Order: sequence, then structure tokens, then C-alpha cells
Amino acid sequence: MKSGLCHGFWRKLFGCFNGFEGKEFSIFSYYVFTDYIEQAMLSAEYSRLEDGSIAGLIPVCQGVIAFGAEQDQCREDLQRSLEAWILMRLKLGHALPIIHGINLNQEPYYA
Repeated sequence: MKSGLCHGFWRKLFGCFNGFEGKEFSIFSYYVFTDYIEQAMLSAEYSRLEDGSIAGLIPVCQGVIAFGAEQDQCREDLQRSLEAWILMRLKLGHALPIIHGINLNQEPYYA
């Protein structure tokens, strides 16, 4: 996966949480979120619909689904849906699923 695909997401995320309870996320947090998104995208499932379009979903992230004329378009839309889903769950205080051993529900550890 190309680096830099989530820049808008990170800007939104850090804008939401920068200084939250007096804490700031470190560059380490950036890589944890990147890994989380990459691992979630690796678990995506795609299928061709009757009309020829592609549907994609991430089973462990309930409600994350996207559609596209081609698989590349569907994958891009699916990643945007995933990013928005993560932001919304974090804003609402809902737990996120643990993906490939990455648990974003724990308090960040600052060394």
C-alpha cells in the first residue's frame, strides 16, 4: 500500500485529538493507526455484483462497505469508509475491534 494515502484522515484525527486531555499523540501513534488501517484493508472481501460493479466490505468492522465500478475504485472508497468509521467510533467512545493484534482501545503509552 502506498504511503500517504491517509493524510486527510490523520489531519482529521490529530485535529480531533491533539491536546485531548492534555495529551498529544506521538509519531508512534501515527504508525499504529497506519498499521491498523493496512491490516483491516488486508482483510477486505470483494465480490462482483449482478450489474458488474464491485462490492467490498471489512467483516471485522461492522458496517464498513463500499461499491465501485472497478476493484481499485471500490478499494479506495472502502478505505475512506474505514477511516470515517474509525473516526466516528472514536468520537462516540465506541470500542474498535482488535485487528491483527492491534488494540486501539488501550490508553496510549508514553515513554
